[in-house]
Amino acid sequence: YNFVNQLYEINKIKNENLIKFMNKLYVEPNFDLIKMDLNSDNFKGFMKHPYFDYYHTKKLFDYKNKNRKFTSLQDLKKMGFIDPDYVDKITPYLKIEQ
Repeated sequence: YNFVNQLYEINKIKNENLIKFMNKLYVEPNFDLIKMDLNSDNFKGFMKHPYFDYYHTKKLFDYKNKNRKFTSLQDLKKMGFIDPDYVDKITPYLKIEQ
C-alpha cells in the first residue's frame, strides 16, 4: 500500500478496528513500491494486483495493442474511457521502462 488510508478499502477489516489502530500504523517513508511496467508486464500480472480488475486491465491492453506502447503515465488520462480518479489511484503502482 502507498497510503495508510488504503486499508479502509479492505472489506474484511472493520472500520472501527482501523480507527482504533490508525495512529499506530504508517507506511515506511523509504518503502520502494513494486511497480508494474505498463508496456512489458503481462495481463496475468496485472490481474494479480488488487486495483486491476478484468475490465480495466482489458481496456489498458486493448488500447496498447491497438494504438501503441505507452510513452508516459499521462497517456492513461488521454485514453478517455478510464475515470481520472481511477488513473490517479493506479499511477503510483505503474512505470514505463523505455
